[in-house]
Amino acid sequence: TCPAVTSLGLAENGLTDAAAQALARALEQGECAGLRKVSFAENELIGPAGVSAVARALESPVCPGVLELDLSMTRTGDDGARALARAVCSQYASLAALHLEGAGVREAGARALAAALAKDPSLTMLDLRLSEIGDGGVRA
Repeated sequence: TCPAVTSLGLAENGLTDAAAQALARALEQGECAGLRKVSFAENELIGPAGVSAVARALESPVCPGVLELDLSMTRTGDDGARALARAVCSQYASLAALHLEGAGVREAGARALAAALAKDPSLTMLDLRLSEIGDGGVRA
């Protein structure tokens, strides 16, 4: 367990979906009660499966309340973005900042995130730089 850790920076470590899934399990089990900020940035081997596991953990009633999640330069894609959008709408999620710069999110993912923002305004920062969301994603 790691109750004293509030920020976990795992950027640029060559991590895979397995690492994201392991952290998701720890979050779901309440093992990181103080964790507020997580960065998986620039771990290009983390894809939709790992992102979806983290998103499900954010929806869990025992998740400690992660406020900021950085998935920049991962392979989040539209499937991962849709999972994150569901998490944002969860009654238990407390995510305020979501970094998805260069994470392969396209129009469908941007639309899902926009719909989530319309339902739950607690997410106050969404970074979609270097994404190919197109005009439709911007209009969403």
